[in-house]
Amino acid sequence: MNYSLYEIDEDLRNLLEQAQEFDSETPSEDVDNWLANFEETKGERAKKMEAIARVRFGAMNGAHSIDNEIARLMEIKKKDLRLAEKMENLLERTMRNAGDSEIKTDLFRAKFVKNPPKLILTPELEKSFMLGVFEAEEQLKAERGIASEFKKKVKSELKAGETVDGARLEQTERLKIE
Repeated sequence: MNYSLYEIDEDLRNLLEQAQEFDSETPSEDVDNWLANFEETKGERAKKMEAIARVRFGAMNGAHSIDNEIARLMEIKKKDLRLAEKMENLLERTMRNAGDSEIKTDLFRAKFVKNPPKLILTPELEKSFMLGVFEAEEQLKAERGIASEFKKKVKSELKAGETVDGARLEQTERLKIE
């Protein structure tokens, strides 16, 4: 027999319903045939369930293998990223020590580029602004946009050449490798 598990379960239910109809007058040959069918169907069900369990174990082993491979690859990635960072730092130090602002080769180009100016506020200015605008910490959290607008305004004033006590723009640079 080559049944699906659902068909086997249906056969078992049918056999159990038949068994409920047996009484003392049921011929022993019918009971023996029923028992043989029942045992055969149970055996088929056990084989199907074992096959399902094997597939499940195989899938779980595959998933565990993938997890192990992901962990292994993540370690390789971390090592590669650390190496890349070390090499970039070495290149940057070497260029700074030599006074080079740009290096071009056949394979790559490295140069120092300016980052966007960063607004630096003294804690006193930031605190006084926050206390002047917001009365409660919950309000500050709800109104993050107002603080952002304040910082944009101060930054644009500083860019325009105005002075703002407790605020300054910081210009940094980074190494860009192409």
